[in-house]
Amino acid sequence: MLAYHYPPVVASGCARIKRFVDNLPLFGYDPLVVTVENGKQPAASDGEMVYRARQFVYDKVALLDALVRKSFQQFGVNYNFRLFDRLLLFPDNAVGFVPGAVAKGMDVYRTSAYGLIYVTCKPFSTALAAVSLKKNSIFHW
Repeated sequence: MLAYHYPPVVASGCARIKRFVDNLPLFGYDPLVVTVENGKQPAASDGEMVYRARQFVYDKVALLDALVRKSFQQFGVNYNFRLFDRLLLFPDNAVGFVPGAVAKGMDVYRTSAYGLIYVTCKPFSTALAAVSLKKNSIFHW
């Protein structure tokens, strides 16, 4: 399972995802979860089923937008479009999770050889990671 938001993070939908993972063994599935590594949250007692992937944070994109906005203001132009956010952070600001999730998902695949990907969206960047895993492996979508 690819889930950007997963306990101990407190976010909308985390409880549903956690209960889904907790109940899958009742139906014969051994779930493996790849989620984002969050240094601000305490470590969870995940055991061996939760793998945390690093996320690249695009702080420089906001800085670039601020510099462009300031430059436009020098000429009297009101610039509030956030051009670089829209161009570089597609489809959302969690796109920095995709490379780490794909790398971690492939590492888990080599050791566990799972046969199914379940992806939770929002953010939609997790779907991009799932598509990349699908293309790099042989399993059901």
